[in-house]
Amino acid sequence: MEKVTIKDIAKMANVSTATVSRVINNVSDGVGPELRAKIMKIVKDTGYRPNLLAKSMVTNKTYTIGLLSPDISTPFFQSVIKGISDCVQPCNYSLILNNVDATGTNYIKSIESILDRGIDGIFLSGFFGETSQQLARLLSGTPVVVFDYIPRNAQLVQINTDNRNAAYKLTNYLLQMGHRRIGCITGQDRYDTVIERLKGYQRALKMHKINYDPSIVLSGELTIESALEPAERLLNMNDVTAIFCFNDLMAYGVYKLCAQLGKRIPEDISIAGFDDLPYSEILTPPLTTIRQPGYRLGFEGAKMLLAQIEGTSDGKTKKIIQNTLIIRDSVKDLTRKK
Repeated sequence: MEKVTIKDIAKMANVSTATVSRVINNVSDGVGPELRAKIMKIVKDTGYRPNLLAKSMVTNKTYTIGLLSPDISTPFFQSVIKGISDCVQPCNYSLILNNVDATGTNYIKSIESILDRGIDGIFLSGFFGETSQQLARLLSGTPVVVFDYIPRNAQLVQINTDNRNAAYKLTNYLLQMGHRRIGCITGQDRYDTVIERLKGYQRALKMHKINYDPSIVLSGELTIESALEPAERLLNMNDVTAIFCFNDLMAYGVYKLCAQLGKRIPEDISIAGFDDLPYSEILTPPLTTIRQPGYRLGFEGAKMLLAQIEGTSDGKTKKIIQNTLIIRDSVKDLTRKK
């Protein structure tokens, strides 16, 4: 069966191809409701699918959105991607994924490459560092939303979760459970999300009149294996009773090490994470953590991007979504009397 063309639709409706094009592209000028309904019925009955290349020449759009991130393989980013996809696909946009170097060294080149494809908008996540202003200049005139890792000093539309307040809530919970020496395994401080979580941790300590001790705040790379060495150091500090990992993957690393060393959770050491990945609920014991709404982050960010593309943006440049403290069984209550 030959593919139905716009000329075929025009012939069946006894109109010009220009009229069919206006209807398909939802241009209201010069086409009455009855004729529009007639053309759309023919389109539906024949199974006509518009040629996107031809459509892009008319609308000056490619109906593609780019996503650049160093973490698209992780469970958290997979939920973000699903949220983005579920938002843009009903609007006939396709998503182009590009995994980039986490250090940010190839960021500019990757963005230039994806812009050369003529995309209509772009999501960015990753380490920006000193490239922030260069990014802003490069992306001038292109609809863009930055999420998760916020570029410093760049005037770009941003969506994120409230990392500082979330880390404060979790640390405060640990303190309420009687823990006073709370070790941290953070990510690298090149990420603003890590900086914000550390500020939340410090704020909770200050509220409880506990001095911040940098000797029990160690860094990893937000991966399971990277948590093993700092976890071993913290476990060897007999006065540390809890470890706050800045993501669930590193908490999994602490669980792994505890199993190897014969340490019991939470009897010997309490563990808390950040993200609430799918496996966190089925660990033994289930992990106390912060739930990041990755799907909502992606969906709402995609709405912000589409609004820029379609010219319906409300002009807001920043949106913050709240996280939720999920209390499970990995934290021991030290306030209970034996």
